Amino acid sequence: NCDIRYGGRFNHAVWARNGGSFSATNCNFLTNSKSIRIEGGAEPVITNCPLAPFSDGITIYDPSSGAGISNCTITQGDGYPVLLPMDSVDRFLYAMNNVYIPRGDDMWDAVGITTSNITESMTLPVLPHDFVYYLASSEVKVGGPSLPVLTISPETIVKNYRSTFSIGQGVLNPGGINSQGVTFTSLYDDSVGGDTSLNGATVGAAGDWNQIKFAGGSSGSMSNTEMRY
Repeated sequence: NCDIRYGGRFNHAVWARNGGSFSATNCNFLTNSKSIRIEGGAEPVITNCPLAPFSDGITIYDPSSGAGISNCTITQGDGYPVLLPMDSVDRFLYAMNNVYIPRGDDMWDAVGITTSNITESMTLPVLPHDFVYYLASSEVKVGGPSLPVLTISPETIVKNYRSTFSIGQGVLNPGGINSQGVTFTSLYDDSVGGDTSLNGATVGAAGDWNQIKFAGGSSGSMSNTEMRY
C-alpha cells in the first residue's frame, strides 16, 4: 500500500523497468507526468492499482507484454491511457480486468500501439468507450512458422502516423460483414474517432502514414475496409 505522486519529470515515467521484475499492490499513482513504463522483457506484477496520470498511464514495449498487470483502473489525463504491443491488447483489457476511464471530451480517445511482433493468430477487438487505435511511427509485424492470422474486428478505427503494417509469413484480415467495417486513416483525421492528436480541427493528408506491406508467402483478405491518407 503506497501513494506515488507528482513524479515522472519530462519524458520519464515515475516507475520504469527495463528487464527484471518488480511488484506493486494497492498502490495509488496520482498526478504523475507519466506513470509506468515497462520494457526489456520485464513482466512486473501490478495489481489493484488506481492510476490518475497527468499525461500517459501505462506504456509497454515489446518484448514485454504487461501479462502481470491486473485489476488496475486508469483515469485518463492529458495523454493516452495505455500504450502497448498490439498482441497484448485483448489480454490487458479483458482477460486481466484492467479498465480505463476516458476524459469525456473526445480528445486523445485512443489506445496507443507500440512496435509489435505478432507470431500467433489473434483478433484485434473493438475498444471500449468508442476509442480508436493509434500507431505512432511504429511497425506491426505479422509472421512466424505457424502463419499467424491478424483479424481486425468490424467497426475498428486504426489511426496512423508514419506507421507500417508488415505481413511476412502471415495473414491480415481486416473488415467484416457489419455495415461499419474497418477504417485505416491518419492521426489527423478528426472526422472519425475525434481529436486524437489534440491539435484542433484537422484533416489528414496523403502520405501521413506509410503502408500495409505483404511479403512473399503472406496473404490478405479485405472486406468493407476504408483506407485514407
